[in-house]
Amino acid sequence: MAGERIARRGLGGAIKQRGERRDGELGAETDFQALGTVDQLVAHAARLATLRTADDARDRERSALVSYFRDIAAIPTLTKDHEVLLAKEIEASTRAFREGMRSIPLTAREVIGIWRELKNEERVTGKMSESFGSGSPDGEDLTARVDTALSKVETLLRQRDDLVSGVKRMPAKDRAKALDRLDRKLSQRLDEADLAMQILGRIRGRLLEVRREAMRAQRDQRAEETRRAAGRRSGETPARERAAALESRIGLDLETFLRRMSQIEDSWDRLMEVKNTFVQHNLKLVVAIAKDFRNMGITFQDLIQEGNLGLIRAVEKFDYHRGHKFSTYAVWWIRQAFIRAIQNHSRTIRIPSHVHDTLLKYHRAFAELETRLGRDPSPQDLAKALKMPAEQVEQLQRMTREPVSLEAEVRGTDTKQVKDYVKDPDAVSPLEGLDHARLERETHDGIALLSAREQNILRWRFGMSGEKEHTLEEIGAKLGLSRERVRQLEARALAKLRASDHGDRLRAFVVADLAL
Repeated sequence: MAGERIARRGLGGAIKQRGERRDGELGAETDFQALGTVDQLVAHAARLATLRTADDARDRERSALVSYFRDIAAIPTLTKDHEVLLAKEIEASTRAFREGMRSIPLTAREVIGIWRELKNEERVTGKMSESFGSGSPDGEDLTARVDTALSKVETLLRQRDDLVSGVKRMPAKDRAKALDRLDRKLSQRLDEADLAMQILGRIRGRLLEVRREAMRAQRDQRAEETRRAAGRRSGETPARERAAALESRIGLDLETFLRRMSQIEDSWDRLMEVKNTFVQHNLKLVVAIAKDFRNMGITFQDLIQEGNLGLIRAVEKFDYHRGHKFSTYAVWWIRQAFIRAIQNHSRTIRIPSHVHDTLLKYHRAFAELETRLGRDPSPQDLAKALKMPAEQVEQLQRMTREPVSLEAEVRGTDTKQVKDYVKDPDAVSPLEGLDHARLERETHDGIALLSAREQNILRWRFGMSGEKEHTLEEIGAKLGLSRERVRQLEARALAKLRASDHGDRLRAFVVADLAL
């Protein structure tokens, strides 16, 4: 590079090139052969260790699966009557949980906060409904229903705030009755929104935090009352004031709030218990279906885990009123979980779901044409069968190719990897390229301090700024000077560079280069 040459030439004499290796360093050729043998042994040992590690991992996975199969085999399959009983338990526990959540005014405020957040981000508010994604009603009608119900909830909350703050003066007894009526209306509007269990579960987590605050406030209040009874005063903010602020935030007195939270937790625990029972008795169904999806780029263990998630979703969505068995309904959810898992995790580079579906059609058409034609079908054959352009078929064919790891070992070699064959020996490493760029920039900044004639001489002499390298005679011919005069001007320019701050920085590049 021009910058490196000018640095070496300009700093010549200041730094000497390293000499040949000294006698006594690294002995005879037989020593190199011995080192080579050791390297081969180390590489072979590393490969064996890798294989043993892989075998151990497979053994552990196989052992875990055997233990899992043994456990689920001992769980009996549910009868249809037992399924109905469990489904009714889930229905009753869910209803109790929803009613309990709606009975706390703070729930309505949390719902409105989530709703406002979705609207500000211009997202579909219909997703807040339990019916979203079930196919009925359609998305637009569902969004309108949710928005209408929650708009009324927002209005009722404002009316409740006015009532609590005393904007309307009325006797305490009448105010309590008015609050009770508003709370019943709030519960009714929240019921109309049919909020998703996921939303309610998220709000439940926040209510649990508030419950901890309420319990702490009660303890502080009792402790303060004890101190007052003993005649001791506290300089801290009275606990009663903190409790009142918390009650205002919740919309209920602490005693009522804690009692309702206890009921909510009882119904939630019962709901989780029954769901877990339902899931455990159907785990064998997941394994049976998973066998049809083996060897599709995802391990059997991971496949079962994904299928179990689909089973849980089926339990949540199962409607026993339709009269069919749970297994008939759950098969679709489990298969969908498998398909999504394969789409998302079976390939190094994920492809969209709709493209994956097209690829399935492509593979099916390829197999049918191969059987019928007795040869591999051409892109034109596939395009005709799939009713799509040949260019799109060729694009699908490219998508079916799995990427190869650069660290994959090449068959027939001991230590060679794919990266050893694809790397460009002439390519400049990023760090080296960065160093050269900095060297060129430093060189240009340095010669900018010279006169115009000295700059031209150095640029022509060392081939900078796209110029080819010139001899002293060629430069002299351009400037109308003798060869000796050009040499003197070059030496003077380099001396100026050595004496400048840029000379020290250029010297650092040469030192670093020689140290390699």
